[in-house]
Amino acid sequence: REGTGPDHDPLLRAHRRRGYEHGHERGIERGHARGLEHGRADERALLCRQAARKFDDDTAQRLAVLLEQTSDADRLAQAGVLIIECETGAELLDRVADDTARRT
Repeated sequence: REGTGPDHDPLLRAHRRRGYEHGHERGIERGHARGLEHGRADERALLCRQAARKFDDDTAQRLAVLLEQTSDADRLAQAGVLIIECETGAELLDRVADDTARRT
């Protein structure tokens, strides 16, 4: 019987369409989240390169540990300001750690 298969059922077609739209939206959300995280990783790497250049590699490595789980744009921006403001690597690390403690 022609026209009676699952592809011809209007309810099934509507259900499939909603499923497709939901999957599409979730894919966009996941892609957006991955893009943001990639951007944050790039920002963390840049901050560490700046710290290494101004202070030393040890400071940069320790900063990387402090920032490794950070995705907060404000916190990353503050770390950039602190790299400029601080006179020593130890001061930078202390202030970044203090900022972390205040925000948690």
